[in-house]
Amino acid sequence: MHWKLKKEKLDFYDIKGDVEALIGINTIDIIQACKNEIKSKLVDIKIFDLYQGGEIKEGFKSVSLRLILQDCHTMTNKEISMIVEKCIRILKNKFHAEIRHIPEV
Repeated sequence: MHWKLKKEKLDFYDIKGDVEALIGINTIDIIQACKNEIKSKLVDIKIFDLYQGGEIKEGFKSVSLRLILQDCHTMTNKEISMIVEKCIRILKNKFHAEIRHIPEV
């Protein structure tokens, strides 16, 4: 997966990971579910793209999520991937989302 680093206060880095999914529910529900399950290291989760229509199945939306992670140490790719994969499992298992795109490292 591909992660962007942004230096923030206290000399720690925010790590931003993007996930695109096809969902048929309210986007607020998926944000809240990920926040509830991934409490540590998840600073914020945002929707940065939302699309309906065109080739998207009726009743569904293509949503792009940005997970913003931070810890008191430099996180390894393995730690980051485990958190993002947990969010993906929540999307798949709880909301039956179809994951459309996960950037590669």
